Amino acid sequence: MRGLGPSPAAPAATGRVGVDREELIGRVGELQDEFARSSMRAQSKEMLDQHLTLAQFRALVLLHGQEGLTMSEVADVLAMRPNIATGVVQRLEDRGWVERTRDADDGRVRRVGLTADGIATVDGIVTEARSDFLDLASALTDEQLGQMASILETLIVARAAQGRGAAGTGGAAGAEPAADTDPA
Repeated sequence: MRGLGPSPAAPAATGRVGVDREELIGRVGELQDEFARSSMRAQSKEMLDQHLTLAQFRALVLLHGQEGLTMSEVADVLAMRPNIATGVVQRLEDRGWVERTRDADDGRVRRVGLTADGIATVDGIVTEARSDFLDLASALTDEQLGQMASILETLIVARAAQGRGAAGTGGAAGAEPAADTDPA
């Protein structure tokens, strides 16, 4: 792990020449990894306080703000086998954080969504994580904050353009009908 001191990419970030784009992108990736690792402690604490596994946390975050996803969509977006996703959702349902309901258009299809308690749980975790991030961001100058906002907006647009920004886009959604349908 590289320290936070000056880096070979720093001159390019200040407008100096001599560092190629690929090196700079590599350095940004390293810094993003380092920041993610350093942020894991706070995120892990919130998950542990709620007795959540990483898979359960990912499922809660995925379902937050969604109308209701099929189990195939949940499995696809979380990149897990449908039977594993079903187990994760079942444990969250047992805790009262998610519910499965019949699809209004096709009664065989079950949709998964957060309950009010599930929404409150995710909101609490997100609020803590956001508070931690904003405390860190307060160390930045106004100019740096403006740059960061602009960069994040650009990255969000780029992610959406790649088609990975929304749940259930493409992939194998619907490929596992047995996980979504009620045998009755």
